[in-house]
Amino acid sequence: MLSNQIPVKISVVPLYNEEENIDALFQQHTSYEIICINDDSHDNTLKNLVEYHQLYPQIKIDGITSFSFLPLKVWTYVGFIIALVSLVYASFLMLITIIFGIDVPRYASLIVAVLFLGGIQLLTLGIIGEYIGRVYEEVKGRPLYLVRDCYGFENREQVTDKITQN
Repeated sequence: MLSNQIPVKISVVPLYNEEENIDALFQQHTSYEIICINDDSHDNTLKNLVEYHQLYPQIKIDGITSFSFLPLKVWTYVGFIIALVSLVYASFLMLITIIFGIDVPRYASLIVAVLFLGGIQLLTLGIIGEYIGRVYEEVKGRPLYLVRDCYGFENREQVTDKITQN
């Protein structure tokens, strides 16, 4: 287990829902100072880390809350998929028309055009949304991440010093 000796190395370990693996981590790294980054886990990872910190002071914990552009990316991919499906559907309709003839005049061209242009519009809106989201994040001037809690550091400047040294 961990001892109170001077650490040979500092190890930064990101943890996200790693409740089962924490015991193995601390059994293997005995001469390291371990800084654990809890990326907003939904299990008992943070609780277990706090318990280990109380037993071994060389374990430090940072809680990070991050933000995402995931909804914008989803609509970008949805637009791409709709445009791709419209091209596949156009190929299918052309094949059916060649084999069986025309069922309803101008149906195929209208449906394919509407699906393709709708997909391209969603794709374009998703790309524009990602750019606007990134510009918005830059204009706010906020940091890339927020530190929720620090355990084992005498003051918050120690956290900043260790991050800037690496």
